[in-house]
Amino acid sequence: MQSQTVNNHAKRKYAEFDAAINTVRLALDELDKFTKAADSGKGKGRFHGWQVPSRDEVRGTIRTASTELDALRKAALHYQAELLARGWRV
Repeated sequence: MQSQTVNNHAKRKYAEFDAAINTVRLALDELDKFTKAADSGKGKGRFHGWQVPSRDEVRGTIRTASTELDALRKAALHYQAELLARGWRV
């Protein structure tokens, strides 16, 4: 029989993982708001050999990251259901 200590450890680790996903989601949402307000003027932000990605490039990357995060969240919810069914035994 699995000890309750191990079960509580699994619960804590999953809660940390879930909190990390939520933190990343908040950061992506804030970054998306910031990029909406950013100036998309051509030539601005490019100086002395440094190249800054355009607003559209950044927003595309944010969309990709958001899609990947949604997939991770879906997989985590599926895994959480399995853990609940097994009494949080890993």
